[in-house]
Amino acid sequence: MLSATNHQTLRHITRALWQIESEFAVDTREAIYDFNKLVLGSSERKLFIGPQVAKESDFLKPLGEAAKWCKSHTYVALIPHPDRWPLGEPDVRLWKYEGEWRFE
Repeated sequence: MLSATNHQTLRHITRALWQIESEFAVDTREAIYDFNKLVLGSSERKLFIGPQVAKESDFLKPLGEAAKWCKSHTYVALIPHPDRWPLGEPDVRLWKYEGEWRFE
């Protein structure tokens, strides 16, 4: 593809390998707002990074309803809020959607 003014070659993206979104609010309404951005994309793999919560299944349920529409490998990583990150390795809980959320 050439530019309109000086006929230089323009590069463009043809596909996305990964999409990543994050939301650290424990409110699932806020989480689904950002997760929907992943649903709309066309990447091969999608990762949503969210907060660790007391009842993971309650937090993951609405995300799973949206993940049904993803034609990709879709993951959710639940991590401590950055304000609480320890000096060592953070505790990461990774889930993969395969018709339902499975702990990785």
